[in-house]
Amino acid sequence: MKETTYMRSLKTKKTICKRSLKTKKTTCERSLKTKRTIYKRSLKTKRTTYKRSLKTKRTTYKRSLKTKKTTCERSLKTKRTIYKRSLKTKKTTCKRSLKTEKTT
Repeated sequence: MKETTYMRSLKTKKTICKRSLKTKKTTCERSLKTKRTIYKRSLKTKRTTYKRSLKTKRTTYKRSLKTKKTTCERSLKTKRTIYKRSLKTKKTTCKRSLKTEKTT
């Protein structure tokens, strides 16, 4: 058996996970109805991606283990900071919505 798959029902609000031993990829997702994190990880590309629903007004961020960069963003609707940080250059860039009249 070259492929193993794990899944759970969205009705039970449990994680749906899939893992393929052939492609060495693991994918996990949660329902937007449960307002839980949706994330995916690829062992091949060594990248982890995290996303949250805009309805929950939560952070959406991505991290690449290959480029060693972290990108964080927040919804303009929540008037929260949109920022990016590079682990390579060790610099942080912050931006805010023009609606909040904050510095960019």
